[in-house]
Amino acid sequence: MAEGLSAALRQVGFDEINSTERQARFVFADADAYVAWYWSHAGRRHLETLDEKELRRYRDLAARRLAAHAVSEGFELIQRVHLTRARRP
Repeated sequence: MAEGLSAALRQVGFDEINSTERQARFVFADADAYVAWYWSHAGRRHLETLDEKELRRYRDLAARRLAAHAVSEGFELIQRVHLTRARRP
């Protein structure tokens, strides 16, 4: 992905292009902790559109998906992001 972005940036006149990948590990004690975390940022926008029944279904589905990420402390989520910085002369 970064290679394609770098080429596109060069093509439109950017230089000093640097890309890196970062990751963060999040551990949630249970599905409720995950849902509370999701409410605390951009996920709120989506969750606010759900009624009580849909919210329960969301929580149940999240719990099922989290099961595949079980660790001794609860459930692990690894978030990765690619960061690219460039300069336009």
